[in-house]
Amino acid sequence: MLHRNTFAFIPLFLVLVLSSCDEKRPTGQGSTASLTVRGLLTHSAGIGGETTGWIVVLDRPVEVEGQKLNMLEIEFDAARWPMQEDTPVEITGWIAFRTGVERGRYPILRVERIQLLPKGS
Repeated sequence: MLHRNTFAFIPLFLVLVLSSCDEKRPTGQGSTASLTVRGLLTHSAGIGGETTGWIVVLDRPVEVEGQKLNMLEIEFDAARWPMQEDTPVEITGWIAFRTGVERGRYPILRVERIQLLPKGS
């Protein structure tokens, strides 16, 4: 028979586990404002699956928490925006962070809007 204190522990445990998996709100410098970037959309893969599966190789570097980045992983709804690899895009979204075993804490761009650009732009 389970002790009744066990039932009080389960909700607390779930909150702690779920909150440590992925930050849902923007955090860090400038993360509450929208960010618009341009670049080339490309597939990405990583050992351990610590990736969203897509990156945008930026036309110009962006600064996130004092670090200049030439590419950003993006998170978007593939059903809403079916994309092809090596597509020039303009993306608007906000910075969020994920934490993984291999990579530690890393930024991703959560997409609000994707606009396809003409090839060569």
